[in-house]
Amino acid sequence: MTLVDTSAKPHGTHFIKSVLTLIFSAFLFANGLFAENAHTKITFIHFNDLNQMVSNNGRGGLAKVATLVADERSLNKNVIVTFGGDFLEPNLMTAIYRGAPMIELFNQLELDVMVVGDQDLNYGPKVLEERIQQANFPFLSSNIINKNDATLEGAKKSMILEMDGYNIGFIGLTSQSAMENTTTGNFLVTEPISAAIAEADILRDAGADIIVAIAHTNDKVDRELIATGNFDIILGGYDEILAVEFYNDTLFIESDSQAENIPLIDLYLKRNGSSGVDWFVETRTVNSRLLEPAPAFIASARYHEDILEQFLSKELGIAETVLDSRPETVLYKESAIGNLFADAICDQTDSDICFVNGGAIRGNKLYPAGTLLTRKELLSELPFVDTTMVLEVTGHVVVEALENAFSKLDKTLEEGAGRFLHLSGMSIVVDPKAPLGNKIIRVTRDGQLLDMEATYQLALNHFLATGGDEYEMFLDQKVLVNKATGNLELEHISTYLLGAGTVSPKVESRIIYQQ
Repeated sequence: MTLVDTSAKPHGTHFIKSVLTLIFSAFLFANGLFAENAHTKITFIHFNDLNQMVSNNGRGGLAKVATLVADERSLNKNVIVTFGGDFLEPNLMTAIYRGAPMIELFNQLELDVMVVGDQDLNYGPKVLEERIQQANFPFLSSNIINKNDATLEGAKKSMILEMDGYNIGFIGLTSQSAMENTTTGNFLVTEPISAAIAEADILRDAGADIIVAIAHTNDKVDRELIATGNFDIILGGYDEILAVEFYNDTLFIESDSQAENIPLIDLYLKRNGSSGVDWFVETRTVNSRLLEPAPAFIASARYHEDILEQFLSKELGIAETVLDSRPETVLYKESAIGNLFADAICDQTDSDICFVNGGAIRGNKLYPAGTLLTRKELLSELPFVDTTMVLEVTGHVVVEALENAFSKLDKTLEEGAGRFLHLSGMSIVVDPKAPLGNKIIRVTRDGQLLDMEATYQLALNHFLATGGDEYEMFLDQKVLVNKATGNLELEHISTYLLGAGTVSPKVESRIIYQQ
């Protein structure tokens, strides 16, 4: 039996609307209005924004979804399992394996359909197309197209799923935030409403009895989609808020993130003459805390975690000098560990200059000379698992960035001190007491003053390159290596250490504070 947590209800008016519908449902069935001639029942299980194989603190995770799906399929042969996008949300395994283990588990779940979420383009269209080819289920996006009006290779704009004699039409919508926050390559994420209406018309002409939109879009777009009246059911994503709402003849549901609470729809259908269908829905919400994780999924997760553990335990090289990653060091002054990281990334990307922000270094440790470094140590130091990008910048942009780097020396990490930069490829003199815009006294490279008009290849992480910590000066610069084609900072440093065997980083007057 599926366990339903009766204490976990959608919030506010969502709950009231659900209760009223269920009461109406009970009335209709008690009076035999829908029980006569036995309606076909189709159950939808919907979840979204999930990248965890197993539960977090007893809730969520794909292993618990698998249990729910198995329970429902044991009760009803007509079950449709849908995912509302974002399986490539950032975590370590995703960053290293680009989501391949998650697709393996979705295949094992026998997912029916997935919509492309905006973060599923984090590593670019090519990586996503590899995951689409790996999948045993269809990916949908009606509004991701290239100049030839073609969608991602292997994906569909819409589809019809036949279930017990009824045609259920699906379209998929992707948030336009992908254009700003991810790498879309030669693809555009177009305005979703017109794309949705066009595909809905195609589905109706093809004989769809019910039109379902799986919409990885924000609340504003969701409401515009509802207002069109073109869709019977809308399965949401993106906002990560549990919702069950009824608008006239349209039902909208969305799960929170990581499948902590999972909404279900029981759809009852009956033919009305030769051309029409009468339908009715009931909704349920399952609290994942009440579900046991599926053993097969736990075993698969452990298998991938064991591989990851072996990967992280790899011995890389020996640091012959003391490394200090304590906040009082890495947030305010030159450090051996900051120099090591910046030099490694500069070397591996063949860049002129490299910046590593102090706020990215989080180990808070003092490593004695002779420490054997592994990937696990690197991960503890750089836990955000960011990707290196390379920009082409002028000397003017470099100095503007350095001014920002030293603008919060009197602040804490929470107040912005994390913007402090560790450097490779240059040395600077700073007056910390000077007003903002005049703190950088001198910048030299190879013993010569930095040429303000010349261009340089600058390696830095995606967070800085996209304007994090007020580094807006990088937003309009030419991108030579983007997030999709760049490698992880961790891998650049790992490869550098493996090649060197031993390293002896030290503080060497790359940053001099003028008294």
